[in-house]
Amino acid sequence: MAWSPQHDAPRVSVGVLGSYTVDPMVPYLGDALVQQGQSPDIRVAPFNQLIQGAHNPGAAFDGDIPDTLVFIWRIEDLFPSPVARFVEGDAAALSDVFDGLDQFAAALRQLRAGFEGTVVVGIPPCPMLAVMDIEHLAAHSSLTELHRKVVSRWLDLLDEIKGLLRVDLDSIERAIGSTSAADPRKWYLYRQPYKDVMHNGVAQALARIIRLERGTDLVKCLVVDCDNTLWGGVVGEDGVEGLALGEDFPGSAYVDFQRQLVALQKTGLFITLVSKNNEADVMEVFDRHDAMMLRREHLSTWRINWQPKSQNITEIASELNIGLDAIAFIDDSSFEIEEVKARTPEVLCHQVPEDVALLPKSIRDLRVFERVGITEDDRRRTRLVQAEKQRISAKGTVSEEEFLKTQGLCLTVGEATDGQIDRVTQLINKTNQFNLTTRRRTREEVEALANAADSRVYFATAADRFGEYGLIGVAVVSCAERSWHLDTLLLSCRALGRKIETAFVARIGDDASATGIATLTAEFIETAKNTPAKSFLPDHGFTVSGANAFTAEIKNMPPCPDFIQVKSFGS
Repeated sequence: MAWSPQHDAPRVSVGVLGSYTVDPMVPYLGDALVQQGQSPDIRVAPFNQLIQGAHNPGAAFDGDIPDTLVFIWRIEDLFPSPVARFVEGDAAALSDVFDGLDQFAAALRQLRAGFEGTVVVGIPPCPMLAVMDIEHLAAHSSLTELHRKVVSRWLDLLDEIKGLLRVDLDSIERAIGSTSAADPRKWYLYRQPYKDVMHNGVAQALARIIRLERGTDLVKCLVVDCDNTLWGGVVGEDGVEGLALGEDFPGSAYVDFQRQLVALQKTGLFITLVSKNNEADVMEVFDRHDAMMLRREHLSTWRINWQPKSQNITEIASELNIGLDAIAFIDDSSFEIEEVKARTPEVLCHQVPEDVALLPKSIRDLRVFERVGITEDDRRRTRLVQAEKQRISAKGTVSEEEFLKTQGLCLTVGEATDGQIDRVTQLINKTNQFNLTTRRRTREEVEALANAADSRVYFATAADRFGEYGLIGVAVVSCAERSWHLDTLLLSCRALGRKIETAFVARIGDDASATGIATLTAEFIETAKNTPAKSFLPDHGFTVSGANAFTAEIKNMPPCPDFIQVKSFGS
């Protein structure tokens, strides 16, 4: 079974290799990808040919290898004889399973070394056998023991291979229930072990993985109400001591919700407050209440006043330099939810459930805060924003140019290696505003470009007297004999307005000149969001040379501003 691509949407091609008949999952996956605004092309490889398909994906897909390869498997399918022997008491059979896992991992390692697309590998569920299942009393000493050991070994093997994503079939099946997921009749008839509910569960997980890998539609900021959202009660009426927040219900549910917020903040999500309240009352809760898990240091910004919440959210978006479509809003009031929906429809709104015990689960069920990987820049993003607020405060009434001259701005430029690839890939896939071409790439594609002889992947980090900005710039350069081409040039929104982009491209021009190159070419591909980058090329010595095409003589490009020190990475 296959799912053909639709028109007028970004195309995503997916190849599925399964140890069982996975065809019933294809419509669910196709529909999930369409719901995400993508145009799916889904194909299924021959039955139970995972290792062979990893060794030779071209043969598995008739010479047309999809951009994303998915390996879904069960222990009892790949290793039926050793599994049967193990549950019958032959402990030595486990070594045969491990040998098979090693062969599978070796095939994936070979695939990963030569394939630039996305690879998603399954974590297998507990086996279902004719002689016993997970509920069988004997399973506790044999079947579940086998599963734990196999999964542990498998995770260790996957950890050794860079660039593999994981879909956890075991967790999906457990959430559904092994009995509810299983379809014995279809297994015997068609080698389809699962009911539609399981096929849909796997498809939804895969669709989210593919969306996150491509960096689309990421929520970057969570705006949270305070009264009856962060805590139970109204602080202006009940006082700090009268709030429901602590070990006993309903306070315990609010404590767990705050723990969720802290965990999300550590993944790089901006946590902000919008509350119709007196600011001093709210901050007294943060400063004095012992049960508060969320602290001031976790907050990127806040708006505590009596203005419409849609207005405050719009101001927060402007302050953080993100779009309204990158914001989620949580409030207990249906009036506030509807006001924000009506005036800022791009914002994702979520109302606190009437039963507060369901609040933590309702946040998990949103699925909009998931990440497939977390970089060091993600972990310190709130600190970076807080430092930016200090810069703005320090600027006062001084002119922009005079202010920049006092900052001690230092730009460090290098060519990306393994230590920067994850963050570089992240920026390529999520930066929209200052981005000349908005080309998206997988980690493997970025790594291949970084290692190729005819291309360079530059990165830039910045710091000033207030602290570090982190890795904020990326350029992908194609290096031909007579000219270099800026395939990608982007800058994080938090680094705009400091002439960093001028210093960055000047450094690339210096490198090109050092190799005897006199000309840089570039493209500008306009999108709905990259207006801040529209004038960059004309402003930096580039002239139009074709449709979306620009050319510059390096000697005519602006030099690095004298208030920016540029260093090479590692120096």
